[in-house]
Amino acid sequence: VFAVFFNQTEQPVFADPIVRKALMLAVDKKRIIDHALSGYGVTLDTPLPPGTPGYGKADETKSHEENLATARAILEKADWKFASTTNTWTKKVKKETKTLSFDLATSEATELKTVAHELKTSWGELGAQATVHVYATGDLKETVVRPRKFDALFFGQVLGQGGDPYPFWHSSQRLDPGLNIAAYANAKVDKILDDAHAETSPAKRAKLYTSFNNEIAKDIP
Repeated sequence: VFAVFFNQTEQPVFADPIVRKALMLAVDKKRIIDHALSGYGVTLDTPLPPGTPGYGKADETKSHEENLATARAILEKADWKFASTTNTWTKKVKKETKTLSFDLATSEATELKTVAHELKTSWGELGAQATVHVYATGDLKETVVRPRKFDALFFGQVLGQGGDPYPFWHSSQRLDPGLNIAAYANAKVDKILDDAHAETSPAKRAKLYTSFNNEIAKDIP
């Protein structure tokens, strides 16, 4: 599973769920798969890939243009102001002016690097300015991922045969060597994952993972 992880600790602009939602809507996933992977990929809207317990696909798929229009509309409604001359969004919070701009870290692996630049293009169409930083794979893990020193990170995670999301999304795994890269913390999700670990019925476990998927979808971490 390849995804963008938002780090609210390093980049406070990501603490705004509207920003996270707008950035998600602006990404043209199909175009990225076609350009970077020659079509060999599946778009995901949740952390669980097809074939894993609890996987569920989004109900409807809208066009990239419709999603972009929605992204712009929700930013405007949340008091973000767009300047067409600079193609940037800004928002005044008390005496501070926030700008919708951030760094995106990724690996030098060809596909990851290509996707990172595709992401930059998609966000640029919205008016969100991303600066791509490419690292040697070893350096990325040691200096960026493990200490959580990034604004946004495009990275891959191997879920394994059972597709257990616990190591990647339980709050106890937020710090290295845990794999919860987005430092995601949600007490309800923790409870669901704890219950799923203890559940012996595959059908009941799948139902719990569906609940997990739905909670994550609300938070857009």
